[in-house]
Amino acid sequence: DPKRWRMVAAIILDLSSFLEAATPLFPALFLPFAALGNAGKNISWLAASATRAGIHMSFARRSNLADLTGKAGSQGVVCSLVGTTLGIALSPLLGSSPYAIIPAIACLSLVHLSCMLKALRFVSLPALNTQSLDTVTARFIQSNGTEVLRTEDVGREEVVVGPLGSHLLWGYKAQHAPDLVIGPDVGRMAAA
Repeated sequence: DPKRWRMVAAIILDLSSFLEAATPLFPALFLPFAALGNAGKNISWLAASATRAGIHMSFARRSNLADLTGKAGSQGVVCSLVGTTLGIALSPLLGSSPYAIIPAIACLSLVHLSCMLKALRFVSLPALNTQSLDTVTARFIQSNGTEVLRTEDVGREEVVVGPLGSHLLWGYKAQHAPDLVIGPDVGRMAAA
């Protein structure tokens, strides 16, 4: 489920940045906080990288995945440079106090996660996951077999976060076909 894991990666990145910014408040815990923050950023990068190919595939047309990946990488570099420039420009205004930096990180994190969530609404994955299959099935049944949603429509209807972040924590639980399982049962595979 690339959308879910991309959002989880963004949250881990923001939490890691927050943890790093909080290290001056707990000098005795500097090393564990800094290590956890750095490990969290690396885990976030790995999770984001793992989802990137699936998301890029959803935008690819006529075998242009390499071109799309290159342009996405360029956009990432430009955004990183703009963010660094803005950070340098804001640093004299904020100073070095964690009490000023932490609220700024919280605001930037809110903007980052809101933009990520909005961007993921435009992703229409070509393969069906549990939620999209549940949505397609429900619409098909409700319309008495006359309506089949397109992947673009399903992508817009997909809920990435869920109530109180439930989809992020535990994944989507099928509501229209609660016994729906995609892929083999792990217990059955282990017994074989």
